[in-house]
Amino acid sequence: MSVETYESRDGALITPRRNRYFYGKLLDEFHLRMEQEYHNNKRWLLNRLSLGSGVLCGLELTPKGGRVLVSPGVAVDAWGREIIVPSAASLDPWSLSVESPERADRLNPEEDHTVYLCIGYRECLTDFSPVLVTECDAQDHGAAGTIMEGYTFMLSKTAPLEWPNKPGEDLCKAVSAEKVETRLQDLCSLMAKETCQTAEGHPCVVLGQIALNKKPADEEQSIGKVDNCTYRKRAYSNETLFEMLMCKTSGGGTGPQGPPGPGITGVTAVAGPEVDATLHDGIIDFVIPAGAKGDPGPGLETGLTRIVALSWEHGAAYGGSQPFLVNVDISSPDPSVPPDTATGLVIGFDNKVKPPFPKIGRPQLLGFIDRLLAMEVLVLTPIAGTVTLSWNLILGFPIVVTDYTTNGSLITAAKITMEPDGSVPTEGKGIAFITSKPQLTGPMPVLVRLRGDFFVDRDLVNPEKPGRAIDAEFVRGELPTGDRPKDSEFGIQGGTFESWFYPQPQDLQIGPRANRVSLNRGSMIDLAFVPGIGFENAMAIAVARQEQPDKFTSLDKLVGIGTIDKETLKQIRKRVEL
Repeated sequence: MSVETYESRDGALITPRRNRYFYGKLLDEFHLRMEQEYHNNKRWLLNRLSLGSGVLCGLELTPKGGRVLVSPGVAVDAWGREIIVPSAASLDPWSLSVESPERADRLNPEEDHTVYLCIGYRECLTDFSPVLVTECDAQDHGAAGTIMEGYTFMLSKTAPLEWPNKPGEDLCKAVSAEKVETRLQDLCSLMAKETCQTAEGHPCVVLGQIALNKKPADEEQSIGKVDNCTYRKRAYSNETLFEMLMCKTSGGGTGPQGPPGPGITGVTAVAGPEVDATLHDGIIDFVIPAGAKGDPGPGLETGLTRIVALSWEHGAAYGGSQPFLVNVDISSPDPSVPPDTATGLVIGFDNKVKPPFPKIGRPQLLGFIDRLLAMEVLVLTPIAGTVTLSWNLILGFPIVVTDYTTNGSLITAAKITMEPDGSVPTEGKGIAFITSKPQLTGPMPVLVRLRGDFFVDRDLVNPEKPGRAIDAEFVRGELPTGDRPKDSEFGIQGGTFESWFYPQPQDLQIGPRANRVSLNRGSMIDLAFVPGIGFENAMAIAVARQEQPDKFTSLDKLVGIGTIDKETLKQIRKRVEL
């Protein structure tokens, strides 16, 4: 199986984009492919703009017995891609496609033809193997593991430019000017007008002209004259250019010495009102005072969104009745959706913020992981049978908070207002880590981590302006956050917020809840944390209960609610009761 790729690589200038690695980043097929494409595109760009397109070496055309032999060689096409022919190729020009490898046009063997042989870049997929893990909507169960960078031949009946390496008249005129300054000025003006884009049409490289003789009676077609030079464009390596310059400068010998030049007979130095110039022993000394101080350059920024409130006190040990989990009221504009209340850890901002979720079109599992990567809550846990500790991720559901109430910098309550279509809000004044009424126990610390690089604020004055990442660094353990000196108005976008506390000992529970959730009486949040149900299906169940109390007389009636099917129900039965 082969794939032509030149249609998606048209030589247009694009902004380079490369991976930024960090600890814990998921390296999937998309990011690994991005890594390869970044280096390929950079190399092809440099090839195209510095080396140029054409034949670097080899690829000579030789007629032999009604066929054309192409010697091994290397070329660079108009998009900068390397075309490598490792061994001689024998081809029948009568059987090649005309103008494009996608077209099935062939030459009429009853006519004479003058054609131009081109070589193009071609990628072939190989090393197919089974795909052990596929995407949710994948159909194939096998994929190629290797891309072979090969080549393809095609014919053109349109005559290309003769002697394509011949320099233009304007260039020759520019380099032939008498004065150096004039040559530099003319070259600068000429090259400034050059475009970095590639010419339209197929990016293949013309190898030569071939005369094809029509088929005589009872005979085979024959190959006439082959021209390797008139229409072939060359790309010259630095070594070849150096040798050509040496040939040009060395010439055929040494000529007679010319007359001596006039030399320097005198120097006049004119200084301005603020510049002092002195001449001594043939040397001119200029004393130029320093200029005025310029405007400050770009650096720290003002007005960045910051974290201003938390539902816990950093580093506090909760041994009494102080709650670090606050109530989060959940409501919907749709009166058919009943209100609900959850508990969670809440972080408050001083401006509306858009977190990096949800991403439209992402599978449900990946969307859930996106949330856990954006905001993590971990507990330090001893590893049984060892003297080591491990940070373990607590299962929860980060969600945007519409608004919150504070006492100083301590959040006491929060509110979530769902979108009119029933989806979770996409921006708000805070973010809550919702848990199924979690009970955290023991003296081990709980760590809350928020990746500020991905939380973008919104300009309330100019909503059309692109947002900026929040200033999230918890420097000195002080609120508001900010990677800045104390009391400074300047800050830096991004950073990672980290804070910890020690839970209330009598409320400790780590791991999944042991009790089953009641299908008819359990809260929407309790149901959302049941594996197989999730937040959207929990809302659908709550709506169904609102329409008809005690609707569910059997767990089988869950099938058809939201996205729940029979396979999902098998998973749900382990954690749900009527």
